[in-house]
Amino acid sequence: MTSTTFGDRLRHMLRERGMSQNALARETNYGPSYLSKVVNGHSSLTLEMAQKIDAVLKTGGEFADTYCRPAPIDLTDPPRGEEHEDAEEMERRRLFQALAVLGIAMTPAATALEHIRDAADRTLGRDDSLHVEDWENTLVEYGYAYMEHSPSRLLRDLALDLVLVQQATRVARSNGRSYNAWCRITGGLAVLIAKTLCNLGEHRQARGWWNTASRATARAGDHDLELWVRGEQLIHGLYQGRPTQILLREADLVRRAASTHRPSRGMAKVHTASAQLHALSGDVDSANSELAACRTVYEMLPTAVTEDVSSVNGWARDRLTYTETWVHAYLGAAAEMERAAAQTLSLLPPGPVSVRAHTQIALMRGVGHVRAGDVATGISLAERAYANHPADQRTTLITALASQVLTDVPIREAQRPAVGAYRELLGPSGLPALT
Repeated sequence: MTSTTFGDRLRHMLRERGMSQNALARETNYGPSYLSKVVNGHSSLTLEMAQKIDAVLKTGGEFADTYCRPAPIDLTDPPRGEEHEDAEEMERRRLFQALAVLGIAMTPAATALEHIRDAADRTLGRDDSLHVEDWENTLVEYGYAYMEHSPSRLLRDLALDLVLVQQATRVARSNGRSYNAWCRITGGLAVLIAKTLCNLGEHRQARGWWNTASRATARAGDHDLELWVRGEQLIHGLYQGRPTQILLREADLVRRAASTHRPSRGMAKVHTASAQLHALSGDVDSANSELAACRTVYEMLPTAVTEDVSSVNGWARDRLTYTETWVHAYLGAAAEMERAAAQTLSLLPPGPVSVRAHTQIALMRGVGHVRAGDVATGISLAERAYANHPADQRTTLITALASQVLTDVPIREAQRPAVGAYRELLGPSGLPALT
């Protein structure tokens, strides 16, 4: 049904109740002129408005159910056309509605204070570059939060901040100032949302966020961040169970494109993904070749990157030895795996920031020992690590590694009591193994 049909129905109900349109505007907290445009079909009815009208007129949800179809959220382009102001207001309301679905409260008081603060900044002649710098610092802080916070908590914070960044990016696009910098911030937040959704097992939703992150970083012209996004996408695709050969082809294309750029953490991430994919396919020579490329890139990275052990934004030596542990584990080279695992554990920072890494290393050791034929040791390592890992931190990566240990147990060993106990521990949370 069209918005005109909605207007006819609303006018009919108002006559039945002896209520004026202006009175309805006051009750629903909308401006009379804006409500008039919606009633007359010049602006679209939003779900929030429909729900408020239903509440005031006590319709039992008729307007929300019958006439309102929420529009998809557009996080890239600003609204255009004669009704630009109304469209922007509707977009803002849709975004706040989406936040509410995620359990994020953007109260009217908070919104009002944000507008007042923004006006004060403009009066003082706010320097846009300083505003961008604030958000760059926020992005750096998220690099640390990602390592420590549960995915569900992190997702809510990221979503709220991306809504705020989108509004700033829209202004930057219109005035031409700092637009590339805002695109970089958008890309950084988007990739963290994609990674977090993958950690929660929401791979289908994550797909769109990977694309948004790639587009934003490409527009920003940040080749390092763009490569890092592609490398992260490859690794998460590996744990998602995407076909290895397809991922290898994608990795090869990215590596060729990266060959013209200076060594960076993004390039290191791409070589990491390639090494893991070759190990998964059983190609020992190619896996070791990519490990060598990882070491070469590491030696050429700036110290600001190689000394950042506690953040997802860094690529310190523990990332290199972690990759070596993974590759040797999947190749069943237990001795090399244990040496790399011991090095990694000695490099990890203390505290909650490395809880996931400790569990992942133990599970990788479980994979490596089972593949090398020592089922008892492999199952024991995996059982202890998975049982002691916090439930809210059991990401897709953690559960996939735990499942891989069980999948690699030979059929002749499957009836061991320890294997049965481990299978019961994983229960329905076990994911399909990497193949």
